[in-house]
Amino acid sequence: TNRAVDELCGMLEDIVKSSPDLLTDYLRLGHVVSASPQYHDRMMESRLEKYGAKSDVVQKLLADARIVVATVSTMSLQSTLLRSMHFDVAFVDEASQILEPYIMPVYVEQSVDRYVLVGDQKQLPAVVMQNSSMSDISDMALKDAGLHNCAESLFSRMLHRFMDQGRTDLYYQINTQGRMHPELFKFVNSQFYCNQLKPVPLKHQSRSIEELYPTV
Repeated sequence: TNRAVDELCGMLEDIVKSSPDLLTDYLRLGHVVSASPQYHDRMMESRLEKYGAKSDVVQKLLADARIVVATVSTMSLQSTLLRSMHFDVAFVDEASQILEPYIMPVYVEQSVDRYVLVGDQKQLPAVVMQNSSMSDISDMALKDAGLHNCAESLFSRMLHRFMDQGRTDLYYQINTQGRMHPELFKFVNSQFYCNQLKPVPLKHQSRSIEELYPTV
């Protein structure tokens, strides 16, 4: 979502301010109206208005950008731009929510050396309107390729395939969480994560549950 991209831009701004030797600029694709005003100067659209929407200007902006951020839908519509660039790695956040038709236009581009899909299929799976019977796949050729249900994200399908193959070198589970108090995530931890989750811990995780939520 554009809000998630805003959050990412906020983190990049912190790096620009604190470590200019690592990063001095980045480029954001998409419409200005979809971005927080504080990041408008990082937008391709804003810079083209400033310098002119000429092909050589576009190429220079892309060539000078070490980091490009955008929603998946925006990137899938910018295949021409993608082909004119080369990326060492592409990070796809909340990938467990993205169905294959939306991510494949980006995934099949030859301009990216490596993809890192980040997500949690147990917490944020893909949201679909159809029931499971309508999205179920019966074609055996597709099933042999690992496609069993159209409601399953590429992230989830690849994860289960790698797990079945024992390819632990291709996936990794983060085992720390900073959102919930340990007392609150006990059930989730035991039922969904095999008790592998641990608190960071952050300040609110170190306080007693009674102190955080006093009875009235």
